[in-house]
Amino acid sequence: KRKSRLLGGGGSGSGSSSSGSASSGGGGSSSHPLLKAAAKADKKGLKSALKSLATNPTAVIDEQGRTALHVAAAAGSEKVRLRATLMSVARTHTITPDSRSKIIKPLVEKGGSDLIEAIDFLGQTALHAAAAAGQADVVGTLIDVADSAGVQVIKWINTPDMDGDTALHKAVAAGSEGAARRLIQRGAATDALNQRKQTPIELTSNQSIRHAISTLERGMQCNAMQCHAIHVLG
Repeated sequence: KRKSRLLGGGGSGSGSSSSGSASSGGGGSSSHPLLKAAAKADKKGLKSALKSLATNPTAVIDEQGRTALHVAAAAGSEKVRLRATLMSVARTHTITPDSRSKIIKPLVEKGGSDLIEAIDFLGQTALHAAAAAGQADVVGTLIDVADSAGVQVIKWINTPDMDGDTALHKAVAAGSEGAARRLIQRGAATDALNQRKQTPIELTSNQSIRHAISTLERGMQCNAMQCHAIHVLG
């Protein structure tokens, strides 16, 4: 039974977390201070937002049902275009993997496993978001904090969204060999089928990624008593 639930979606057959959910049946608002801080990897703003938050951060979602962890995980690889909501003025804000990591960890400390396993209106976890954005370092950070939080990591990594796509499907479709490697090394199923009956490797024609997946797959399947050595680039 999946512990995660469709945030704010109401009426789902899955179990509901004790942390509570956002407004039933409707979306939230991306203008919430917690979500804005997560989008900008603003550690100071995040600390302030968390301090004033009366509930679990899992309950704070945007219009797509994404939590602050989803937003932080999907933040741009190097530079993100951020629009000032009130002034409608575009500005560039540099976001590095390290700055995202510093946002993810305090969020998880506050939200725990409920936040890590939370799914948006598309049934996607923050891991899906990071993988779809090609954020290999963030994928690694999320897996590490999930492990520390007591999440059943392999089951969580292989969580399918509403289209049946796992985080590995998303990473491969995004062309991120690094994210795909990290996922497979931590137990992502390379034979998982989405609703279109496609395995992750079938979502790319990139020979480098296909070769990496095949090599890692052989390495993960290799029995230590039968294989003396399999060289896996990493």
